Amino acid sequence: MIVKALIRGGIPLVLLGGIAWVLHNQGSAQDARSTLFAGLIAGVVGAASVLYEVSGWSLAKQSAAHLLAMLATVYPLLLVSGWFRVASLGDALVVLLLFGLVGLVLWLVMFLLAKWRAR
Repeated sequence: MIVKALIRGGIPLVLLGGIAWVLHNQGSAQDARSTLFAGLIAGVVGAASVLYEVSGWSLAKQSAAHLLAMLATVYPLLLVSGWFRVASLGDALVVLLLFGLVGLVLWLVMFLLAKWRAR
């Protein structure tokens, strides 16, 4: 499972990291930074997807573990990425709300797709 996580997380990180490096060398520092953060987030999400394959865990437990992993990794990355104005605790809470809403929508879409494919 660790190898799967490293592959699923490593591929987007390496690809987007490479693109960020090229952008940086072309003088596009802000684009490079954004691409690097996108790679970090994609890598974390990819690696954490193996949590849904832990046999013996209920969907609720898998989802809770994934949420905690995302809160510990993706949320802080969003705060320091420069994509959001974070000048106060209120700003950080707005980002947390957006994070939660987007996460919920994505979880619901993937859940419904999985149910549809399983029928």
